[in-house]
Amino acid sequence: MFARINLKIRYIMKKLLFVLSVCSFAFLSSCSATRVVQSTGSSVPSGTVVPFSKISNESFAEEYIGADVVVECQLLSQSSAKAQYSTKKMPEGHFAFEVSSEDVDLNQNELTGALEGLVVFAPNSYSDLIFSMKKGDKIKLQGGTLVTKIRGGKLYGLNSRYIHFLATSIEKM
Repeated sequence: MFARINLKIRYIMKKLLFVLSVCSFAFLSSCSATRVVQSTGSSVPSGTVVPFSKISNESFAEEYIGADVVVECQLLSQSSAKAQYSTKKMPEGHFAFEVSSEDVDLNQNELTGALEGLVVFAPNSYSDLIFSMKKGDKIKLQGGTLVTKIRGGKLYGLNSRYIHFLATSIEKM
């Protein structure tokens, strides 16, 4: 009799473990899956200078998808680890780096969250320019935003959007 009860308990435990595994996988895969937000058509005139703080703000970022605006900023890093987890894949023929607002002190401790960088995807043809620059050099970007959303992000209480800048041209100031 105890052997039979023991078998039933094992069976129930296996089923429970299976269900928990499936639920965990679904949760983790939905957290890492992103999709690119499509443009609804930007009404911003080409060449408009937009402040860095506005282009990197979640409330306004979607207004600049597909736009051709100018943003003045400074180089924060010649690479970007954030790009790996905030997009499904990097735009083909592009590389990633990070910029920050011109008025930010880059000597602050990055671990405190005081430095907020914006990931920029730029055509590979600009890589020599970026890799010849140093942290803090002023640059002018032209292009629009690329916004990705986490599937199920709101459901799990996660940051639901990542804002990037898709540059079409870069100029050292």
